[in-house]
This record gives sequence, structure tokens and C-alpha cells, in this order.
Amino acid sequence: MISDVIDLFGDDVRFMDESDDEVNVSVRATEDAVEQFAKTYLPDVIVLAPMKLAEKIEIVINDTLARYKKIHGREL
Repeated sequence: MISDVIDLFGDDVRFMDESDDEVNVSVRATEDAVEQFAKTYLPDVIVLAPMKLAEKIEIVINDTLARYKKIHGREL
């Protein structure tokens, strides 16, 4: 996924707090680009900031889950 981050956002990307399981990435990009990237790589990507964008993505996730529950008529 790191190569995908660089391909999409360019070389001006900062990787921080790396561990075996996760890494924080800081990019300068439009909110639309970050939103699309986060949606594409769910559940592996969590937007930490800006909070407005993180909340927008959370709404999309919750709405999608509600539609799944409605279609399947049960809790997932």
C-alpha cells in the first residue's frame, strides 16, 4: 500500500510511527483525493485529520452498514 500512497500523492509524503502493523502517513492533498483513497482501502486506512473529513468518512461507513443491515434484515 505504501507504493499506492506514493503513486497517488507523490514524493511529498511523510511516514511516521512505523510498526509491524501500521504506519501514520502525512500528505498534502485535496480532501476529495484523501476521501477516495480512504474509501478504496477500507478497512486498512483511517483518516486522523482533518476531523471534518474523518467525520464525513465515518458517516459514509455508518450509512453503508445501515443499508447492509436493512437489505439482509439482520444484525451483521
